[in-house]
Amino acid sequence: MYGEDEFYGRRFFYKTSTGRMLVITVPRLPEGDPYENRSPVKLPDMHANPEHYPTLRATLEALDRVQTRMYPNAVIPVALAHEAVALPPGTGSHVLTLMAKQALGLP
Repeated sequence: MYGEDEFYGRRFFYKTSTGRMLVITVPRLPEGDPYENRSPVKLPDMHANPEHYPTLRATLEALDRVQTRMYPNAVIPVALAHEAVALPPGTGSHVLTLMAKQALGLP
C-alpha cells in the first residue's frame, strides 16, 4: 500500500540556482515507526524539523550541480537515462509494429 510499504521520505519542492522547479523525495531519519498513531497536532512538528532529513542539504547541492538544459526542469542523470532507453519516433514505432505482428503471427 502506497505510504505504508514503499514510501520512505518526504516530498520537497526545490527551486534550483537557475530558477527551475524540481520535486524530490528525501528520506528522513528512520527513528521509530513513521506511520504509528500520529495526531494532526504532532504531524507538523515531526516533518518540519530539518534535522530529520540529514541528506537534504547534500541532495540540493548535488541537484544544483547536475542541472541540464536538454529538457525543462530535468537533471543530467535522468535526461541521460531517458535518452539511452527512448526509442526514436519513426524507428520505434516501426520496430514495435514488427514485434507485435511477429508475436501475433501476422504477415
